[in-house]
Amino acid sequence: MRTTVFEVLSPGVPAAFEGYCIAHVADLHLREASRPATRLLRALRGAHPDMIAMSGDLIRKNGGHPASIRNLALDLTRIAPTFFVTGNHEARSRSLPELLQLLRSSGVRILECDSMVLSRGNGSIAVAGIGDPGRYSRHGISWTESVEKWESDLSALRKKIQPGLYAVLLSHRPEFFGRYAELGFDLVLSGHAHGGQVRLPFIGALYAPGQGMFPALTSGMHRQGRTALVISRGLGTSGIPVRMLNRPELVVVRLRSQAEEPSSAEARTTRTLGTPIRLAI
Repeated sequence: MRTTVFEVLSPGVPAAFEGYCIAHVADLHLREASRPATRLLRALRGAHPDMIAMSGDLIRKNGGHPASIRNLALDLTRIAPTFFVTGNHEARSRSLPELLQLLRSSGVRILECDSMVLSRGNGSIAVAGIGDPGRYSRHGISWTESVEKWESDLSALRKKIQPGLYAVLLSHRPEFFGRYAELGFDLVLSGHAHGGQVRLPFIGALYAPGQGMFPALTSGMHRQGRTALVISRGLGTSGIPVRMLNRPELVVVRLRSQAEEPSSAEARTTRTLGTPIRLAI
């Protein structure tokens, strides 16, 4: 597992949130009898996050072992306030209500179509979350209708956030980047693509769900207008249990309150374990 550190510079970040650290945990895909997440917890403690954001697919669609989920949730909330939104695997899971109740009872804050204001000193930011569109498909409607309902709920969620607040969104799917940007979210944390799971030299990711062959949005930091999208390569596997040239990843995002313009090299280069990538908005 590697830790990748990103810095997002924006005039919208309050001075009181300078250096605010978000650990982004994505796509664990816990099995029925998962081993304790010792390496992940060690990395999280070393990052000293102010909050932990979980962007979905904590479990597989057939569920996960309740004791493993509870133990992990309790460990995470001891490190920092922890927030969760569903991914497509939770959306298809029959045990979704039990999972959400288990997480809530362990201190995890569920942001399925909700937001809250975080205050620090004399500054505040908004943290919001939207569940995976697959949740709507559980009610027998088509995928197209599910996405339309999801987009309507996302628009309503954005309107609930006080104008002027720096807005962080947890949303599982990076392929809706254009919509996040249209609505003016400042920072979006996504997973789902698993870094393509299989990557080739000079080519990159071969395939990602929702994007097809040779996808563009599988990892790293991307910018569209005022919106920064940070995509985690995830920690587990989906489908075939193989990752090729694609190490599991813990993402750490640091907010910076000054809009310093990075050099082109800084904006394009990926570094890990302490040397951050910068993106000015």
